[in-house]
Amino acid sequence: MADPPAIVPFIGQPDEANKALDLAQRRFRALREASTDAAYEISADWSEMRFLDGGGFIADVTVPTRGWLERYVPQDELPRVLARIGESVRAGIRFDLEHRVIREDGSVGWTHSRAVPTLDDAGRVATWVGLATDITARKEAELALRASEEQLRAVAEHNLDGIFSIDRNHAIRYLNPATVGWMRRTMDAPGLQLPHLLGRHLWDLLGDGPLSRSCRALSEQVMAGGRTLSAEHATGADGRTRDLITLHVPIRDMHGEVTGVLGIARDVTRRVREEKARVAQAQAQRDALVREVHHRIKNHLQGMLGLLHLQLARNPGVAGPLSEVMAQVHAIAGIYGLEEQTEGGGVDLGRTTALVVQGAVGAAALCCDNALGAPVLLAQADAVPIALVINELVTNAVKHLARVELERPVRVMLRRDGDAALVRVRSGPAWLPPGFDFARRRGIGTGLGLLGTLLPSQGAELRIAQRDDEVVAELRLLAPVVLAR
Repeated sequence: MADPPAIVPFIGQPDEANKALDLAQRRFRALREASTDAAYEISADWSEMRFLDGGGFIADVTVPTRGWLERYVPQDELPRVLARIGESVRAGIRFDLEHRVIREDGSVGWTHSRAVPTLDDAGRVATWVGLATDITARKEAELALRASEEQLRAVAEHNLDGIFSIDRNHAIRYLNPATVGWMRRTMDAPGLQLPHLLGRHLWDLLGDGPLSRSCRALSEQVMAGGRTLSAEHATGADGRTRDLITLHVPIRDMHGEVTGVLGIARDVTRRVREEKARVAQAQAQRDALVREVHHRIKNHLQGMLGLLHLQLARNPGVAGPLSEVMAQVHAIAGIYGLEEQTEGGGVDLGRTTALVVQGAVGAAALCCDNALGAPVLLAQADAVPIALVINELVTNAVKHLARVELERPVRVMLRRDGDAALVRVRSGPAWLPPGFDFARRRGIGTGLGLLGTLLPSQGAELRIAQRDDEVVAELRLLAPVVLAR
């Protein structure tokens, strides 16, 4: 480190003054050794560098040197530095400027240079003395941050997604042009500008609707938990509904505390509609395929019924067992005929029961009373088992009558009981065998034993009880066997 120029005392100056000057010089040298700043002395008009201790940052100057500006300041930076020097010299005020500088190793860095004038005995500026601090690291970080901010701003300003930020009180702090445009359309305010929105709350602008409430709740969760969350929203009405996905990210300060939320909102209306159309098309294709399969199954079953009728005509002795089988095949064929006509829904319970009653065999009269009102639909997977259960109940009711009384038909009734559909089969005169208990599978025959296998594990309950001289079977159907209306 170069020493500052020696201060030579005047001849005849008192010893006390010499001692004070010597102490001041030693203090100055100690201060310079402890400092990393560059120290310099320049002539009154800044044309000559008298002394420069570069502190390892810029090259030292030990003898008066002219042309120092070209040596230490990059060419494109010179006009700005010279302009500031001129202002300071003319006004005699402090020089203070951050500028680029050529460092000792030849690379370009940044310095914060400060200099003040020193006056002679006549009060005129004699020299300028100053310090230059190496701020290269800080300046490069600032420039990098500024460039990053400019890039982010460019991305945000030209992004088609809505980008916004709010503070901890949910007040709007930033909206990109896409969000401002969306607000104009939503509020039907073509002249709306960003300053009209800053500092406001979403619910003040759009009302306390589903979108405002869901966004507010999501932001509260993000600020409370400090984690990123996303949600789907539907907004608008009268054919102008839009589907949005919003991402909410916590904004933190230098201490890690959450100070607000940065959000991104993407309009996915077109994607959602295309997906719905694709699903609808796939469903339509599936329904068409299912109807075709059901149509073929029904035709095959009807062919089997024709063969069974032919066999019955040739062998009347098998009429009893064969008739029961034919009734079952008729019920299954009827179900597939109904499913063939179904447009992507379930199978109508009323029409299914009517088909079963139509195909029932026996000497007793049958009466079907449907008081369901609106159709009750069975899930397609459960339609055939339920049809077979109803067929078995009707067949048993006819088969186990004590005697046939034409004025007293077997009654099949359909009723509603809340969300349940009831199929009730009443037959009499008839009696259950002693010790009969369907729930515990006591006193039941092969036919009723089959019912326990056919009944769906969920959504179907069967009770069989004796009421006076009648046997009453009640099939109670709920979801998921019964589809929601």
